[in-house]
Amino acid sequence: LEVVGAPQLPAVLPANTPPPRPEGLTPQGWPALSDAMETLGRSDPQALDVMMRAIPTASPRLAAAMVAFTGAMKTGDGKGVVGETSSKALEKAGRRDLAERLKADLSDLADDAGRVVGGGEWRMHSMPFVHGGVVDAVQLFVRGASADEQKRQAGGSGNDQRFILDFRLTNLGRLQMDGLVRREEKLFDLIIRTGEPLPQQMRMDIMAIFTGAAELVGTKGSVAFQSGGRWIDIRTDEVGPTRVEV
Repeated sequence: LEVVGAPQLPAVLPANTPPPRPEGLTPQGWPALSDAMETLGRSDPQALDVMMRAIPTASPRLAAAMVAFTGAMKTGDGKGVVGETSSKALEKAGRRDLAERLKADLSDLADDAGRVVGGGEWRMHSMPFVHGGVVDAVQLFVRGASADEQKRQAGGSGNDQRFILDFRLTNLGRLQMDGLVRREEKLFDLIIRTGEPLPQQMRMDIMAIFTGAAELVGTKGSVAFQSGGRWIDIRTDEVGPTRVEV
């Protein structure tokens, strides 16, 4: 044995040093988007408005923005989400680094869009949800409806789709929307799951919104409520089978 040098010990951060901020969209938020929102809010509110049109927010445009964002990720058009107007405004504010970070994060989201999970039955899409200046991560799972699900609704077809939208709210905790869509029949059935039962007035408000939206777009269907933790949990950390070659 020969001593070749002193051991290289790992760097120890001081006790009061905060942990490094996560990059990209995580359950803890999206630092690059939050920083960009803050910067544009001070320097160019109009450019901020343009950028937020492509980001799902707590507004009447939520559904349309979710569809647009998911479509952009599926086609790999991350630059289209940020937009040239917002990118130039960030550069003008001296934060070109933010524009580059956003584009890199969006590229990662696009690479992961539609990843097969849940035993190969579901495809997962991650997207941000902005409310009150806070950015949370939302997971959307989509798959074709199974034969049993189609049989429950007379006239089901192979084009039927089921989706699960899973996220957490500050006051209500975890909330899950489980929907079945039959395009040909213009049918949309929705189940809303929560840990604790929703207040009666809130359930009535949701049913009124659901009914009003159905009349507006010409669909039919129903909305139901489930509580007590009867979640549909889909594994997202699956790895492929081990391959052994002899």
